[in-house]
Amino acid sequence: MGSSTCYSLEFVTVVAVSVFFITHANSVKETGKKEKKCDLYDGRWVLDESYPLYSSKQCPLILEQFNCIGNGRPDQDYQKYRWQPNNCNLPRWDQIQDGNVIRRDMDRLAAYEKALTTLTKWIDQNVDAKKIKIFFQGVSPDHWNSSDWGTPLTQRCAGQPEPLVKPVEATGKNQANVVLEEVLRKMRKPIHLLDINEMSQFRVDGHPSMYGNPRKIGMDCTHWCLPGVPDVWNELLYATFLGL
Repeated sequence: MGSSTCYSLEFVTVVAVSVFFITHANSVKETGKKEKKCDLYDGRWVLDESYPLYSSKQCPLILEQFNCIGNGRPDQDYQKYRWQPNNCNLPRWDQIQDGNVIRRDMDRLAAYEKALTTLTKWIDQNVDAKKIKIFFQGVSPDHWNSSDWGTPLTQRCAGQPEPLVKPVEATGKNQANVVLEEVLRKMRKPIHLLDINEMSQFRVDGHPSMYGNPRKIGMDCTHWCLPGVPDVWNELLYATFLGL
């Protein structure tokens, strides 16, 4: 059965990045012989009846627009999908980190690239990679264009009960994610990218859609219901801490 414990995480979900600085003193030490490295992002979504790991009814930290069950969403299976890497298992997490979104009055993609470039230059100049581990969170996808997954008559992400079988066939790559990857390639210091974009593209079922408020007004295909997809991002981060 899922735990009733509530975790207060607010990952950035539009075109922002969360950066985490973890000192080696607080990280898990590697012991024993070296095992084959696992690609945490190469896997599939599987239905697991032990999920969700907490109940939205017992979590006062979930904002109204993310509380899909509280706003009347009738189906609940979207909470029960966990990410299963092909060559290893994700440990369950109990560690969280807050993120912040900064908006500027300019072209969002240009502002995003400028902010990333400024940040990564500062990291290269000031961070001691022997003492600090650096993590970047990738860009969370949205699901506004139902033609991308082959159902053009669908009202965006509304009424989607389960993950897509095939990845979204969009006209091109997520431009914010492209910018992120290009900027990170220029860094001199070692970093770890929490590459959530492609795996989250399958989860058209995980958005609030019409259940972002009790009146069921509007459509939200950008943010995520909680419990839901962001909890798996936490598990990926936790697994990375453990050195999987």
